[in-house]
Amino acid sequence: MELRETREPHAWRLDLMEGEVSISRCWVVDRHLRVGHAALATGGIGGVGTLESHRHRGYSRQILEAAVQLMERERLPLSFLHGIRDYYHRFGFITCMPEHDFSLDTRDAERAVAGYRTRPEKPGDQRRLTAMYNRDNAGRTGSAQRPWPTAGGPGRGSGWGVPGAVEVVVDERDRPLGYVAYDDVADRCRASEVGGVGEAVFATVLAFMASRAVTLRRERLSFCLPADHPFAVYCLDYGLQLTTLHPRNGGGMGRIIDQEICLQQLLPELASRWGSMDRTLSLGLHTDLGRATLGWVGDQLQYRSGAGRGAVRLQQTNLTQLLLGYVAVEDLVGLGRLSGARPALQLMARLFPRQQAHLYWADRF
Repeated sequence: MELRETREPHAWRLDLMEGEVSISRCWVVDRHLRVGHAALATGGIGGVGTLESHRHRGYSRQILEAAVQLMERERLPLSFLHGIRDYYHRFGFITCMPEHDFSLDTRDAERAVAGYRTRPEKPGDQRRLTAMYNRDNAGRTGSAQRPWPTAGGPGRGSGWGVPGAVEVVVDERDRPLGYVAYDDVADRCRASEVGGVGEAVFATVLAFMASRAVTLRRERLSFCLPADHPFAVYCLDYGLQLTTLHPRNGGGMGRIIDQEICLQQLLPELASRWGSMDRTLSLGLHTDLGRATLGWVGDQLQYRSGAGRGAVRLQQTNLTQLLLGYVAVEDLVGLGRLSGARPALQLMARLFPRQQAHLYWADRF
């Protein structure tokens, strides 16, 4: 058998070959995921599969081990995937991102009064919608930094293989002000993404989705958005039900690949969170991937390898959860998964706050 690695335009493809037949494969997709305002190069693992006739022989394990080795060679800071239960933890991945959703009654949503008109997306909208998305999500941990212009736009449904469509909110000169990406199916009224800012734009989006729900004869409509999304906050006045799913050892899972590059790329974001207080302190980190120290030299937060005795101790999996805001420092301390001196732990809590991380369906792999 031969392991074959192929570089494609936006991904690596890995195949375990038996002669000229690919019996097991996966892709490592190019992504940049945000941690606050920092965008970290991320290997997105997707398309993992083995021919049915060759399953239960450890071939997927070989492919995934090769994928991790590839990312280590390329010095990618992070890797992320959406995984089945009880499998990917074997390769250092841990659940670090929940699934967000909210829904409301169609009758309540019908109260929204559109402030603008809408129309279906046109090819020429792509550049504006991508810029709008990147503006709206500039600080959204877990979101992808989309290329400009994006290749596919937000028009993907809220599930694998679900067709999607995009309705654009426009002004009197037909310029995009906002948009909603929704499932282009008849059995539910569900949106996977909303873009734009302002009450008039949000009212127009909600009115459009309410009209669609009436047409489809659906009593409720839903949105795959976190509770702190500006559109979700707008919809509070209409009455809504929030749902957050935390999968057990599956779902949105990540791991740090190269801790040094990861922390170096995070320095501007961490410096902003650190602020002007306690700059005489340094923060030592001791994980299973190595030791590091963050500290100020003049007005620059800097990284150096190695950590002294006062370093906080934790596994890379738990550091990954902190990066994505999945857990709080005090949670890990209480569980015995993070230890250190009180000043260092207080600083950690400032640098790694709990957040509503979210990866939109259009950017999944």
